[in-house]
Amino acid sequence: MPVKTGVDGFVQDAAGSSPICDINSWEFSYSSNNQVYGSSCTSGHASAAKGRLGGTVTIEAWLNTDDEAYDAMKPGALITLWLYEDATRRWIVPVRISDGGVNTTIGEAGITVINITANTNGAWTYPDGTQSS
Repeated sequence: MPVKTGVDGFVQDAAGSSPICDINSWEFSYSSNNQVYGSSCTSGHASAAKGRLGGTVTIEAWLNTDDEAYDAMKPGALITLWLYEDATRRWIVPVRISDGGVNTTIGEAGITVINITANTNGAWTYPDGTQSS
């Protein structure tokens, strides 16, 4: 079986009509804050109750010196991101932007790198169409 690549992946703001330019990488980490407990039914072993769901999206974008930082991704902003693994598989993730940063290389290339971190804001949709619950 061939290895899946993200070469055709991209990120799009659901409110926009085109992908956000020059995304180098994106990551969506999600989890359940499970509550671990023991009871007379677990024979001394730990068991876990489903906890609160949440996640974090991290985006790295490379912008050339002619581009401007993506305006909607300011800390505190609420947006819905479409995170494409490839041309057809996407995650739909409502987020609140928590952190941002800019790193500019001074010199001939003039590469500017923007890092954005966001936390989930409600249920997200998996690529198979099901919602987190």
